[in-house]
Amino acid sequence: VALRTRTPLIGKWNAAQRRWDPCGTANIVFDSVVRRVSFLTSDLTTMGIIQDKDFDVPFEQWNIYPVDSDEVMLVLEGRRRGENSDRELRISIKDSQCKLVSPDDKELGHLRGQWLSPATLLRQLAKAGYNFLLTNADAEFIPTILPKSDALEQKGYRDIAMFCSIHAFASSRHNKNGEDKDLALFRMSAEQRPLDADDAFMVDVDEDDKWRSVRYETGRCVFAQWKENDEELNMGNAPGKETHLNLYMMLASDYGAEAVKYLQQSVMQMLSLLRPFTWG
Repeated sequence: VALRTRTPLIGKWNAAQRRWDPCGTANIVFDSVVRRVSFLTSDLTTMGIIQDKDFDVPFEQWNIYPVDSDEVMLVLEGRRRGENSDRELRISIKDSQCKLVSPDDKELGHLRGQWLSPATLLRQLAKAGYNFLLTNADAEFIPTILPKSDALEQKGYRDIAMFCSIHAFASSRHNKNGEDKDLALFRMSAEQRPLDADDAFMVDVDEDDKWRSVRYETGRCVFAQWKENDEELNMGNAPGKETHLNLYMMLASDYGAEAVKYLQQSVMQMLSLLRPFTWG
């Protein structure tokens, strides 16, 4: 298990309430070589190192971009907590499987390069200290999080999975300000990945002119006026843009029939499990 904090937090098992409680300790010393924690305590009970279940949420940012015609890279950065815990998670998704690319923690060595289903990979990551499998019940303990509706998330992730082989997608900091469970804000690359491209289609997340802002709702979506670096959020339609039922119809109005692409089921499954609309 990867130790995510600089100083280990020792907990004791509360059998009556079936939970871990912080334990009174002193003189804590962590030896990273032999992976041993030494400390003084007046408690004599079942003890262990405890870490927050929601350590990485809300996400600092996420993005997904095409590497090849049948492969995409998912990049996820959890909230920052100093040098010891600041990590960028990279997952390659291809066909029906995915593999962990980074971070390079030695505790994750058994996962890097191994092709697994999205659910299996995320379960293994959770066991190793990187937990992204959170529920609406977990959000009750995070005041800044409003869980998005299942209808919004499933529709949105399906749309992204359908076009992630030709467009890059990225989070927006404005999404964190949302108070509507049926509304998500994210970005889509203004340009498509060239058909003859040999390299990954990476788009700088900090260059506003490279992105189109998407106002995505359960029953409609549209390219909106706001930009990532705007201080005031303009939710109005971008000039000349109309609302459509879904991303496919919105892109078809721009590109025509060639906007049709195949759905990458593994991408949809990964997004459905990570829930970036809710946690990002």
